[in-house]
Amino acid sequence: MERKRISQKITAVLLALSILLTATIMPNLDEFRVFADVIATAGWADDYDDKSLFFIESEADLAAFSAASESKTFTGKTVYLSTDVTLTQPLFNSTKAFEGTFNGNGYTITINTPVSIFGNMSGATVENLNINLNVSTGGTYGAICSSASSNRDKTITVRNCFVKGNIDYNSQHTSSLLGGFFAEVSQGEYVFDSCISTVNISSTNPKALGGFIGHINLLGSENYSVSFINCVSG
Repeated sequence: MERKRISQKITAVLLALSILLTATIMPNLDEFRVFADVIATAGWADDYDDKSLFFIESEADLAAFSAASESKTFTGKTVYLSTDVTLTQPLFNSTKAFEGTFNGNGYTITINTPVSIFGNMSGATVENLNINLNVSTGGTYGAICSSASSNRDKTITVRNCFVKGNIDYNSQHTSSLLGGFFAEVSQGEYVFDSCISTVNISSTNPKALGGFIGHINLLGSENYSVSFINCVSG
């Protein structure tokens, strides 16, 4: 009987230790999101409501920004790129529109996988950013955003940005849209100021392609405008 009580106590202690070790070792999964081989930086968007500035210093930070964009619009906030970043793995492109400012600080994002930096945008500004593309895709693609649909009373501004490199379209489908900056835009106002696109798009079958925008959706054409100021494509 005594041995049974001792055995029960040992079992209880081991169970308690197991629970404690699990709680200690296992991370808070809400703070992590895995993008293929890239683990988003834990806690990157902590104190979101109290901060106006966020900094991207690695591919993991860019993955964390993408994850945070699932639930946060970054309205009134600025995201700064603090170093050159090479994007080798897919990001989660949220359908929630980014509404803040993304300042590249003259640094370069090199994209080697067919993923856009933003899933959607509305009333946002992207500035001082260089993008180097080496992308092979069989679908619609634009480096900054594949399909932007801003609100009719908001302006998307792309200022002092440079996109270069190659987009290789490897499909026989004829419905895809390809653009250096955006694959497609619709609604809202779009302003490109002092931007350059020298991207080479290799394809024979897309529905539409362009150095800046692949396709301008004319549906409800009274609700949009696109302006180019001191821009070059070639």
